[in-house]
Amino acid sequence: MQVVSMLNTMYTLFDTLSEKHRVFKVCTIGDAYMVVAGAPEKTKYHAHNICDMALDMVRSIDHLKDPSNGNHIQIRVGIHSGMVVAGVVGHKMPRYGLHGDTVHTASAMESNGKMHIQLSSATYEHLKGSHFIFERRGTITIKVRGLNCFHSNYTHHHINCIHSDTVTTCN
Repeated sequence: MQVVSMLNTMYTLFDTLSEKHRVFKVCTIGDAYMVVAGAPEKTKYHAHNICDMALDMVRSIDHLKDPSNGNHIQIRVGIHSGMVVAGVVGHKMPRYGLHGDTVHTASAMESNGKMHIQLSSATYEHLKGSHFIFERRGTITIKVRGLNCFHSNYTHHHINCIHSDTVTTCN
């Protein structure tokens, strides 16, 4: 029950942040929380919004502790920019869903990352020149495609980036 309570606290924080940053909560599955910016409502600032959301997600949980061991909760965040297919699926419990390589790549950025905000080279290309500082992680292979990956030094407060259809997942 303590784990459910901690997840509820964390997800409530994230829900509030999603409103603040104008991103759309797609779903929670277990301890994963997925949001998208640029869908279902288009905005030219979707990448900026999603990156600000990621930073605030990391900052907002600094007081939460894992009930099983008392350690501070840490999250991994994966960000990728690209096109998605989105829509409501199902009849019994209809859900808004996102599908496509962008979703899979964002998920891979999260699951192959350390406790950082990790983004793909596609997203990085849209962030270059901003005042945000990145550290190159190197190339990782995700399914049959090699991707250059970067992770952010998330102690900085702002990310300026503009690109289309940006998805983030965290765990």
